[in-house]
Amino acid sequence: MALTFGFVDDFKMHAATRADCVRAPVSFMKVMVWLGLICKPVKTSAPAQVQKHCGFICDTRKSPVLRIPANKVSRCLSSAQFLLKRPRNHQLLRLSLAVVTGVLQSIVEATPQHAGQSHLRSLCDDLHRMEEVGHLEGREKHYTTVSLSISSTAGLNWWVLHLAAHPGSTTCRAFTDSGLTIKWGDGSGTGTGGTTKLCPLDPNHHQQNPNIEQWMGVWQPKAVPMSSNWKEAMTVLQSLQQERESDRLRHGTAFYIADNLVSCYVINSGSSRSLLLQEVVEEIKTITMELGCRLEIVHAPGTLMIKQGTDGLSRGLWVAPSRRPQGFNQALFEAVPHTEALGTWAASCIGSKKQPKHLDPTNPLTVDQGREVLTIWNPPPECARQTIAAFLFVWAQSPLNTEGLFLVWFGKSPAGAEQRAVVIGTVALPSTPSTTEHPLLDVRAWQLLS
Repeated sequence: MALTFGFVDDFKMHAATRADCVRAPVSFMKVMVWLGLICKPVKTSAPAQVQKHCGFICDTRKSPVLRIPANKVSRCLSSAQFLLKRPRNHQLLRLSLAVVTGVLQSIVEATPQHAGQSHLRSLCDDLHRMEEVGHLEGREKHYTTVSLSISSTAGLNWWVLHLAAHPGSTTCRAFTDSGLTIKWGDGSGTGTGGTTKLCPLDPNHHQQNPNIEQWMGVWQPKAVPMSSNWKEAMTVLQSLQQERESDRLRHGTAFYIADNLVSCYVINSGSSRSLLLQEVVEEIKTITMELGCRLEIVHAPGTLMIKQGTDGLSRGLWVAPSRRPQGFNQALFEAVPHTEALGTWAASCIGSKKQPKHLDPTNPLTVDQGREVLTIWNPPPECARQTIAAFLFVWAQSPLNTEGLFLVWFGKSPAGAEQRAVVIGTVALPSTPSTTEHPLLDVRAWQLLS
């Protein structure tokens, strides 16, 4: 059995064995003659593992690779170097820039996951700069002059280095030795997070709940004004950067599921009109080449992201109890049980004889009750960060007489034995408070085995 691929008047037959590949052209020729179409012998190639099709060389001796013919590599290199060697203060005809851009565009398909498209975006922007030629068309437009931007120069340098290496575009499998890799990611207004599921393909190693890796983070203040599209793309980049320490994605495909349609489109296409988003897309394409993998971005509705649990990670919440896979230590997600004896002991650890006031961290109305007193908080680990952040707003209003104790579980498993420890963090007064200047925050912490 053989498959026939056609593009206008070019046809290619692919088969698993040489015998099938020999029989396929015979059957194909009979159909073409019956239709009254004649295939010229000079343009017909015998079965082989390396064939030229539609201007590219298809090499199937190992993993299928799409390569650029040597004459095209030489022409593209000469064209790119011609633009780079021109002095920056010399004007360039848009016609010359259009020719070079078109030549490079014709070989984008042979770059890994169309990464070349990302580095042509700035050249196209210079070519069609609206404030200069937006009112012109045709000949008048292409016979005007233009200066290459810094980003266009960087894009041309990438093409020169890529063409010199001449790696071609390698076809990646849908799975790796670790199994099928499925990543989920979500970047909200306040934070970001993601999960990775490794699903074994061997039925003997299949688990009802596959291995799950989770991560979460908080945006720095400089990222707050960024758009949701940029944050979603940065979440994809962060998820890929975590794979640098392992080599499990090489020659495989990572399926990444996101709920932002714009980021899915621009990453798959490799181009965006937004300069900030374009920079992130270029970094994503670069790291996929570094990892030697293929990235498939799949869009999913936000409701599905909520049910899966990754939506909560971007807001600082770990996977809900109903969606935690088997093998998770449920006790690690529970709050430290509070007693008066525990409060007295925790206060003594910081040298205080006060009896701390216990407040419920799950009730937002109790936060204001922590002003001007010593309070003790026992938040679950998944919302400890939000609890401390809420308390700091209260502390900033009355910093001279507001103190807080925070107790959370800390898991340890030395030598395979499961243990739990209590981490005590304190927010208290400086040693010598002054009413003339705003006091500094005194933060101390201990790890005490329970």
